[in-house]
Amino acid sequence: MARVTRGALLAQVAFVTSAGSSVRPMLTYRAVDLGASGLEIGLLATTFALLPVLFAFAIGRGIDRRGPMRFLLAGSAVSVGGSTLAIAAPRLLVLYAATAALGLGQLLSMLAQQSVVAAAPADERDRAFGRFSSATAVGLMAGPPLATVTADHSEALGLSEAVVGLLVGLILSVVAFVVAWAVRRHPFPGRQLTAAEPTHRLVAQIFRTGGMWQALLAGGTVLAAIDLLAAFLPLWARDRGISIGVVGLLLTVRGAFTLLSRIGSERLLRAVGRRVLLAGSLVAAAAGLLTLTFVGLLGALLVMIVLGAGLGLAQPLTMSWIVAVSAPGTRGAALGLRVTANRVAQATLPAAIAAVSAGSGANGVFWGAALILSTASAALMRAPMGRPGG
Repeated sequence: MARVTRGALLAQVAFVTSAGSSVRPMLTYRAVDLGASGLEIGLLATTFALLPVLFAFAIGRGIDRRGPMRFLLAGSAVSVGGSTLAIAAPRLLVLYAATAALGLGQLLSMLAQQSVVAAAPADERDRAFGRFSSATAVGLMAGPPLATVTADHSEALGLSEAVVGLLVGLILSVVAFVVAWAVRRHPFPGRQLTAAEPTHRLVAQIFRTGGMWQALLAGGTVLAAIDLLAAFLPLWARDRGISIGVVGLLLTVRGAFTLLSRIGSERLLRAVGRRVLLAGSLVAAAAGLLTLTFVGLLGALLVMIVLGAGLGLAQPLTMSWIVAVSAPGTRGAALGLRVTANRVAQATLPAAIAAVSAGSGANGVFWGAALILSTASAALMRAPMGRPGG
């Protein structure tokens, strides 16, 4: 792949992630504008996961057959539509529909991007995942402050904070679409033929792969924890009298340390191995979420450093783990199955934890997220890991 094209694809990853990370907390504020309760905000996170649960595996197979470029373009287009609908939503039901569209757009973009990375030669794959996850971290770091700092000036624009923040996400999605359009004709070299057996047999084959279910469990719990943090950090901040701009700062700190951890992930992987590094990152993230329930603003800044490194390392490690144990020709499908598992976790855990902890607010949600991360850490201790990059 030409260096210019690779750079454009990494930029597209950064813009897509920046758009998503700016929109997610703004959806919470938009729901509050529309009178949503804590449980309804938990359902908002569930709605984001709904369409990916249904279509992730089919989209993964489609990428194996047709290549990722058309899916990359479609993902940004759907995100533009979802952001526009969220801005115009007059009631919660419409906001739920917009959130579902945003979830589908992120799915299309993410699977296409990951399939490009998975096609790298085996001895370069960890480095490719490092570049990909670093571009993702740049988006995580840039998106929230762009939205929240702009939202702080909403009065001058005569709009609500949530609408202004969502407008920022819309603009970033439009830029991501333009970049995807510019590289749409790139002759992607990594297209693979999907196994011809029926879907249920292919799913069974992937599940039987050693280490696969543990990798899916770890990936799902990490993503659910990230979503719960994005959805409930505004409520945690409101309970402590912390402004929307400071929420953006906290998420930026998390994004910055996610980026730093991913830049050094390849060296850490060689030093301690995937199992120790992944288990340690999950435990660190669980400890960070527990600590968040006892601290104020200064303590939260320190917690975001821990969460940035813990959750930041865990995501690319689960991706490369799944690719390492997957057979060639089924990697798009395996990544699609990973997203399905992730979205099942997103569809069940946020609403379930929010319902169970309804009387304890954001603190109870963070306790629940810490528990599921600890469970996932224990499950992977004896799981086959494959070779790094293998």
